[in-house]
This record gives sequence, C-alpha cells and structure tokens, in this order.
Amino acid sequence: MGADVEALGGARSWLSIYQGRGAGYAKSTDDELRMAARVSAASGVLLDPVYSGKALYHFCAAARAVPEAFRESRVLFWHTGGQISMFDKVQQLKAVLPKGQVQRLNVPMPGA
Repeated sequence: MGADVEALGGARSWLSIYQGRGAGYAKSTDDELRMAARVSAASGVLLDPVYSGKALYHFCAAARAVPEAFRESRVLFWHTGGQISMFDKVQQLKAVLPKGQVQRLNVPMPGA
C-alpha cells in the first residue's frame, strides 16, 4: 500500500536532529534575532525567538558548515509557532532592527 520503510533504510535513517539550544531557553543572541527578523520580513512567516527562530538559525549554521550533507536532500523544518514569546523580546528586537522599522501601539485598557 505504501512505501516499505525498512527497505528504504528504516525511519531512523531519515531523521537527523541538530542542536539549536544556543545560549539557552529564551536567551537570544542578536544574530539569532536578526535572522528571524530577515526571514519574517522576506516571507511573512513569524519566527519566535525561543523555538522556531533559534532552531532555524542553528540549522542554517549546520547547513552552511557542511553543505554537502544537505545536497539533493529533502528538509522538513517544523515551525512550532510561539509568536507570543515575541513580546518578551521587544527591547532586544528594537535594538537589532533598522531605526523606524518597529512601532509599538499602546492601547489603554478601559477603566485603567
């Protein structure tokens, strides 16, 4: 009915995991944030600084370090969301983005 997984080397042979922890949970470098911002600006896909942005940054570093390992390969990047974590990085993001590109809308809460 489908592919014979074992005849194709088994599922484990299809999987490679690359360390993307960086400086640690919720700790982003300016380079990681710059890349997430560039990808978001170019594609419209938001990459959060805790999971997806950091994972893509470190995967791309691995791909640049050993490009022959990825030639003629299919890559699945699993975007996990996490945009809510962007709020915690507002000041750090403002520092790495071009001046005037970031604006914050402060809306007063009724009764506050």
